[in-house]
Amino acid sequence: MDRVCNAVDRIIDKVSMGLALLAAASALLLTFVVAFGVMMRFVFNSSQNWTDELASYCLLWMVFFGLTYTLNAGAHIRIDFLTDSLPLGARRVAAVAVWAVGTLFAALLFLGGLTEVENFVRRETYSTEGLDIPLVWPAVPMLLGSALFLLAFLARLVRLVLGGHVPPLCADDTAR
Repeated sequence: MDRVCNAVDRIIDKVSMGLALLAAASALLLTFVVAFGVMMRFVFNSSQNWTDELASYCLLWMVFFGLTYTLNAGAHIRIDFLTDSLPLGARRVAAVAVWAVGTLFAALLFLGGLTEVENFVRRETYSTEGLDIPLVWPAVPMLLGSALFLLAFLARLVRLVLGGHVPPLCADDTAR
């Protein structure tokens, strides 16, 4: 079972790194699109509707593409002053609870994205601003990012429940 968990972890790591690169590319594109929009609006007095729409998509892609990478890096917000004061056995129970809640959140995030994409496909919804594209295309990254996020949480939860080693939430956790 440990070999399977390790294989799943390696796949999650590789895919999350690829998605993180896409998140970085989205950040770069966001920077250029916003700068172009500002320049066009204030220098040339010509507002471009598509820049606001594309900037919104870039921000959405950055968030969803970066979810699992951020989880793997231990960079998500956490409050651990309560768990630090618990005895070791209670910490393990608390860890299972935390990973279970995270898994539930990731599942709800994925299901919400799936519902949105399904609605966009069924209704053939297009954007109303300058790009005029089917909304399913900018929404697909939500599914990719949230599916990998869910898989990462689920893999850690299963490993923890089975008594295996779970990667620390952040680098500080290795010293505990």
